Amino acid sequence: MVAETLGGLLEVFGPFVIPVALFAGGLIGYLVLVALSRARAD
Repeated sequence: MVAETLGGLLEVFGPFVIPVALFAGGLIGYLVLVALSRARAD
C-alpha cells in the first residue's frame, strides 16, 4: 500500500519528491527541537 502510494507520487512529481520530503521532515524536526528548547527555557 505504501509502495503503491510512493510509486504514484514519483510518477506525478518525478524525482523531486525525495529531496522535498527530506527537507520537509528536517524542517519539522528542527521546529520541534526549537519548540522544545523554548519550552525548557521558560
